[in-house]
Amino acid sequence: MDLVKIESRIIELCYQFPYEIIDQII
Repeated sequence: MDLVKIESRIIELCYQFPYEIIDQII
């Protein structure tokens, strides 16, 4: 398990989720 990959993956999810929610609201 590579911690850097895990961190980058979490960051990607954090960036994706807000935009998906905003798209649903709009």
